[in-house]
Amino acid sequence: PEAAAAVDGPSNSTGSPAEVESPSSPQAEVAIGAKAAPPKGGTPSGAWWLYHERLNDAQGLQQLDEAYKNWLGNVSAARAAAEARGSGEGLVKDGETETDPQEPTDPNKLTLCPFGDTGTLHVPTVPTRPGTIVTPVNQTFVSHIATPGQPRVVYSPSGGLVTRTNAGVEEFLVQAHVSADPGFLLDFFGMVVSVERPEKPTLTYQVPTVGEFQCYVEDAAVLFPVRGYAEIWLPASLITEPGFQIRAEVTNTFVLPQLFFFGADQVTVIAGPKPVAHNEVVPHSLGAVIDDGLIVDRDGNPRNDAESVLRSRYEPMLNDVLNRGGSIGIPGIAGGGYDLKNKAWASVDLDITTVPGDNDEAELRVNANVPNVRAVGYFGVALVGCVGRTNIAGQLVSRTQLNNNAANPLSVSPETAVDTLWVDTWSTIVLPVMIPIFPWQWVLWAIFKIVCIVAWAVIAFGPSILRSKIKEAGEKALNPGGALDKILTSVNTSSVLNGVALPNGNGFRLRGAAIEKSCILRGCQGGDVSLANEGLEPTLRTAVIDRKPSGIFGTSQRRFPLVYNPSSTVGVDQLATQHTDSQGRPFAIGVLVNATSINQTLRALTDGSTKFNANSNGVLDINTSVAGFPIAIRPTVAPAVITLQNNPADYALSVMAPEVRVAIDDGSGPSNPIVLTVDAFANVGLDNLGGYVVHPKFQIGTYTHILNCHSPLWLICANTGSIPSIPTILDAIVNGVTSLLNAAIGNIAVPKIADEVVPTLPRLERRGAHLAIYTDVSLVPKVTLAGWYDKPWYGFVATPLDFPGTGPITYQWTVRDQLNGGAVVHTSTTTSPNLTLPMTGLRSIRIQRPTLFQHSKWLRVAKATVVASRGGQSATTEVQMEMITKIW
Repeated sequence: PEAAAAVDGPSNSTGSPAEVESPSSPQAEVAIGAKAAPPKGGTPSGAWWLYHERLNDAQGLQQLDEAYKNWLGNVSAARAAAEARGSGEGLVKDGETETDPQEPTDPNKLTLCPFGDTGTLHVPTVPTRPGTIVTPVNQTFVSHIATPGQPRVVYSPSGGLVTRTNAGVEEFLVQAHVSADPGFLLDFFGMVVSVERPEKPTLTYQVPTVGEFQCYVEDAAVLFPVRGYAEIWLPASLITEPGFQIRAEVTNTFVLPQLFFFGADQVTVIAGPKPVAHNEVVPHSLGAVIDDGLIVDRDGNPRNDAESVLRSRYEPMLNDVLNRGGSIGIPGIAGGGYDLKNKAWASVDLDITTVPGDNDEAELRVNANVPNVRAVGYFGVALVGCVGRTNIAGQLVSRTQLNNNAANPLSVSPETAVDTLWVDTWSTIVLPVMIPIFPWQWVLWAIFKIVCIVAWAVIAFGPSILRSKIKEAGEKALNPGGALDKILTSVNTSSVLNGVALPNGNGFRLRGAAIEKSCILRGCQGGDVSLANEGLEPTLRTAVIDRKPSGIFGTSQRRFPLVYNPSSTVGVDQLATQHTDSQGRPFAIGVLVNATSINQTLRALTDGSTKFNANSNGVLDINTSVAGFPIAIRPTVAPAVITLQNNPADYALSVMAPEVRVAIDDGSGPSNPIVLTVDAFANVGLDNLGGYVVHPKFQIGTYTHILNCHSPLWLICANTGSIPSIPTILDAIVNGVTSLLNAAIGNIAVPKIADEVVPTLPRLERRGAHLAIYTDVSLVPKVTLAGWYDKPWYGFVATPLDFPGTGPITYQWTVRDQLNGGAVVHTSTTTSPNLTLPMTGLRSIRIQRPTLFQHSKWLRVAKATVVASRGGQSATTEVQMEMITKIW
């Protein structure tokens, strides 16, 4: 510590303690919630400074010893003064001795309880560690915003944070148990109360310099109490999102240097908007943004978008329905039917266009070209009828909006309308089904022929048949079981769970997942899933829950029933309509994950699937041992994403795992272990995309404080280095946090649009409080290989496609003789795509003997493999070539 000034917590004009910022080291500033140096008590003779800065200095130790002896010399006078004011009872009580010291600086504080210092709390009914914080309660959720004139909202637990308004200033209460074994007088104690918040200096207050000690109700008549509790009101301006930590350490009076450590405690208060329940569905928990150029062909390259895949599914379905028939007419009166025969392949072309009358929402438009369908139909009334045949051609457009499927909330139902561009019929032949013999039959035949022609023209042929067939094909192609499971990867059932969302497994599962109306922000008129001119913009709502068996464990059986729901300047639904990243750069694919959903995932993994006991299986529930000493590690607050202003470069997300408690049985027994609290923090970045799956990277650090120690000396118990197992413990916690984050974030995947398209240049960003992953795309490099031969030479020509970067492409060649057991006859690396070799290196087999009129024929078989590489990407192919030559 650089500074030696005392931190004595002055009061402000309202009587409330003012905030006093402790100096902090440069190293501490690097971390989340930077820790400052311990407080420095003032008198006598700068003893604190000597104790910490000159501990190994003989002169400093001598001065320290003299200061302590001088203070002890005042005890007798202090006791006499107390007896003179007393109630007549002796100064010595059961369990006390004449050597118990008390602070002589203020005679009014020598005997607290009989003179108006009795508080309202009762003695704890169970053994309580010195320093144990009574209020606030660990893992309390409160509102980060105070409404003037209204008490601050405490979401859970009830009474977890106590507030008041004092002279117009809101304050909150801190109370902590004070005692020691052996029993020192209450006036001998001092308490350091620290307040820590992310990215802010630590604030420290000293009790009783600020605040005061109180006696328990049961000790009201005890002249020299040996137990009690500290009480201090702190300004509520400290309640800022995402929250704060209170740490209380019980030591000796600050008239002395800090010689003793009696115990400590630490609690975390989460401040923010109303938290969500562990099983509550989070609106817009996931989202995806897919550029329109990945869905339909915008650049004439059929390989870098999904149109070719969609067309390959759409066209067969269309041609299939054009080979089917149907019924027409009025049932029971007049009726008939038709049969279709598709005589030429019907083709489609895709586009995304604006919905008529809606400037925001778009629809998928499929232009269908039907060149020739032969229709044979029949129609009859009573005992007479006709049969006919015609050919149909047409061009129609299918306009499809993508809507949420109420029957299956994770799928999409197309809403298709078909417009006729033109329809033509030709080669129409109409015949009666009976031969007229009698005159009246000729009359009926003539009349019915007209009826047949009219019926055939109006009913059997025309736009209605093609419209119905194209509508049937379109809705079949776009249903979840059709093309959308391959194309619109971020919309349908399988891809939502496996492509964008975190999968069910590894300690958590999804509940209540459903596609949402993400197009509301664009003012869409009917579609529940937003398809805009810029591309596809779906979002999903879901809850990420633990894997505890349903019906057995209620909320009360969960260690972490609530989840931090951070404030955000922008929502996932809004981000889904933005096709540029935080730097204004366009992207091809975006994946959005709500911070609250990440926190639900972290909570589920941390809570585990069992009841909380010695065998709890949360990711941070760790049982280990060092040198034969059992060690139990248990989290007491669920880890969560927090928003920081100053993340390190390449690390956009920050996660805090506060209050991980460690119990070390050093031989004192499991009921009295050494207790530590560890705050773990992690900065999360993107290492790479392994295929389509996120591979995160982490910076993980820890802060450790001792809460229970088996030595009363501050020198030992304030120094975590005095515990040999600390490095092993911290390694176990860091490994646990790494596993936790890999399970929660390392399962996020980028949607796969087409087999030949891969994501490139991935980047992880924090947008508001949420996680965003953006990528560009590139085509998968390919190389083709063709062989040639012309005796006495043969060779191969490689043709590369879609390699990134510029400059030469390298080719690694391997040629094998397939008639010689696949023996390698040539290897080389070139920058030329051409390879020429002599045939003499290959084994030959005569397949035809010479005759009077024919030469002999010889067979050689070569198999070539080439690996083409540039820009860190490569492609491989191979070809086998048979060569037949004459004479030799």
